[in-house]
Amino acid sequence: MEVRFRCPMCRDDKLEEVMGEVTTATVIKSVDREDEEITEYLGSTYEGGGVVSRYQCTNCGWTVKNEHGEAVDNPTDLIPFLLGKGWPKGK
Repeated sequence: MEVRFRCPMCRDDKLEEVMGEVTTATVIKSVDREDEEITEYLGSTYEGGGVVSRYQCTNCGWTVKNEHGEAVDNPTDLIPFLLGKGWPKGK
């Protein structure tokens, strides 16, 4: 059975995992000679590392928090919230 996120603040259905200490690489496609600026990227590529700092609503930034008011930072604590087995306090 699939469970979907629904933000208690704005009712949006997109949840994002916010990470820190992540190494990324971006491919540069073109550079403007005149302005000496990068004009086009091809996108980011995940390279490695990273630590989850929180899960939050993509739309309004509401943060999933545990019963102690701390930001949930791992899937083990996130799953019970998504399954409706606990209602963490939010931002």
